[in-house]
Amino acid sequence: TAESTTTPNGLLEANAKNSQDYKFNAENRDNNGQSSSYFDDATEKLKASYFEDLEKKVSEKTKALTQRIEELNSEQLKNKEAEEKALIEEAKEEATLTSIGEGVVVTDPQGKILVFNHAAEQMTNWTASEAVGQFWFETVPAMDEKGYLIPRKDRDMYKALTIGKKVFSESVYLKRGSGKITAANTAAPIILKGQVIGAVQIFRDISHEKE
Repeated sequence: TAESTTTPNGLLEANAKNSQDYKFNAENRDNNGQSSSYFDDATEKLKASYFEDLEKKVSEKTKALTQRIEELNSEQLKNKEAEEKALIEEAKEEATLTSIGEGVVVTDPQGKILVFNHAAEQMTNWTASEAVGQFWFETVPAMDEKGYLIPRKDRDMYKALTIGKKVFSESVYLKRGSGKITAANTAAPIILKGQVIGAVQIFRDISHEKE
């Protein structure tokens, strides 16, 4: 039988082919390695850009939302102040209409005088221009039947402001300078949306009746 033989030329051709295959595979591995590294870098940059953009958008949305909340709070405060002012103005008008012969005082929540009508001027010797802006409790002191000064916490106006209910009583008011009157008092809170925003006190001189 004939045995297969390999010629020198055949060996050279096979070696050349193996060398080219190796070179091709090596080049492929290098290129793939470089492509993979480049792709990873690009992906990381894309991720970083995405999260940076997302963070920026979240920050902008948060800022816009905060600003809107502040605007709404400001609008709500303005509306509340407008309602309180309107209610106080209404109380002033009502007091003017119903105060013939009776002293009328309107105060804010702290007891500072906002309205002081003509009858109140005559009974206390204070003018409205002098009394408005002053605290009712200090401007017109009150005494009980025994002649003791009534502390602020026991005054009709203070009770109306703190407990939010109408109060009736009799007390003796000290006039500015000298003199005093015995008065029948009615103090009532001014309430807006469940909150006391002021009070109205009406007092009538009953000195002659008591005598």
